[in-house]
Amino acid sequence: LASGGAPRESLVELTYPQSDPEGRYVALGQPGTYIIAGTVASQAPVRKVSVNGVEAATYRLENYPSYNTPEDFGIYRFRAPVVWEPDTRAVVRVIDPPLTREYAYSPDPDATVSYWRQAAEATPGNAGLEYRLGNALFAQNTNAAISTLSAATSIGPDEAAPWSLWELGKAYLTAGRPAEALKPLNSAITAYPTFADAYYDRGVTYYELQQYDQSAADLTRASELLPDWAEPLLALGQTYYAQKRLQDAAKVYERAGTIWPTWP
Repeated sequence: LASGGAPRESLVELTYPQSDPEGRYVALGQPGTYIIAGTVASQAPVRKVSVNGVEAATYRLENYPSYNTPEDFGIYRFRAPVVWEPDTRAVVRVIDPPLTREYAYSPDPDATVSYWRQAAEATPGNAGLEYRLGNALFAQNTNAAISTLSAATSIGPDEAAPWSLWELGKAYLTAGRPAEALKPLNSAITAYPTFADAYYDRGVTYYELQQYDQSAADLTRASELLPDWAEPLLALGQTYYAQKRLQDAAKVYERAGTIWPTWP
């Protein structure tokens, strides 16, 4: 507690699209419905947030490379499906427990990338900063993100390693290189065996490689780890559809719809 016993202020960071501490984020290039992701660092448990009015449950993270966060704060991740335009102003509110402050971010990709590049250059060998720089580059230049994240994974075995490995695998997947995505995703799961995001993206990778049994197993595991997360269920339904398991696909799509009723 701060002096006088008042709770210290929570800290919010967008991770997709990546934000910076100056209230800017890397703009997404095309309009559409995106999964806007981020974290809340808080002294008290955070259960629910809203992003531009769309509510999303949170889940606590372990082994996350937090930035300028007090050691006794927990880190809570959120993902919300939001209709997005390139110039959308992002507004995050913590609604459970309710906080009066809103956290607003405006699109400025060059300034956001520049912030993290300068921070990484000022502190060489900091894998958490390299992770954020790679994450910022991800929305603009996948090849540049792959290069930066590859460097981040070679810095050393610290808390950023699983997250940089996961982000690297996701970058390979986005670049249409699913076979290359498997190695970093496998390494991320080995380093962090309950890493739901890595199971999810490895499941999508197996789907792209038409290895549907492995895809279904990973997506099921991601859903078991985070029952309030709809994306693995949506991807699992797609995998079941590819396997012609139509009734199973319908069931998981229905479950996903109860979690994310705003998903198109």
